[in-house]
Amino acid sequence: MKRVVFGLAVAAACAAGGYLFLSQYAKNAAKEAVANIEREIEASIPGSDFTYQNVSADFMKGEAQVSDIAISVTGQTIVSAKQLKLMGNETVLQNLELEAVEGSLQLEYEDLSITARALGLANVELDNAIKLIDAVKAGDPMTALSLLSNLSVGELKLEGIMLSFKDGDEALGKISGDIILSGIKNGTIDKLNVSGSIEDALGSVNGSSFKVELAALNMSV
Repeated sequence: MKRVVFGLAVAAACAAGGYLFLSQYAKNAAKEAVANIEREIEASIPGSDFTYQNVSADFMKGEAQVSDIAISVTGQTIVSAKQLKLMGNETVLQNLELEAVEGSLQLEYEDLSITARALGLANVELDNAIKLIDAVKAGDPMTALSLLSNLSVGELKLEGIMLSFKDGDEALGKISGDIILSGIKNGTIDKLNVSGSIEDALGSVNGSSFKVELAALNMSV
């Protein structure tokens, strides 16, 4: 009996050690992937800097996690997120989720700030997605638009998103809600669901809610 217990203990220790080794391997792979993302962003956006705090990986889930990411341009942060979760392989990005997103953009006549509880992508076929990104990076909008018809994305979601418009310190209005696009393939969007509310500085549309549901949208050019 003691031999059986001893054998089980050794087996458990080996299994735990193997898991730790594979987890560390997964973490190193995750770090390499994040470093590649950093290089791509900084090469694509002049004067940009991609920063993050910690990288971890869950071997059993096949998921990488990156905390406190931010992209700044010429020293000014334009977008940040509390956490980035990635899951996938060489051919398919199974899941990408950004949590607690904040961003800002200076428009011609007003400033736009953006917050979102979560932004997510699911089941993205990487081959055509990479070609689309390369066309955008190369400054070839016509090729990029034509590649949209080959893009395959299971779902794109923006949850708890809020767009706030200001002119200096004066609030002009805000739009809040959720956006979900499902079944993006062969130049069409199977379903589009948009819901939320609108507020303006004058109060004329404060609390006005909206909901849009569309099907079989064509985005080919």
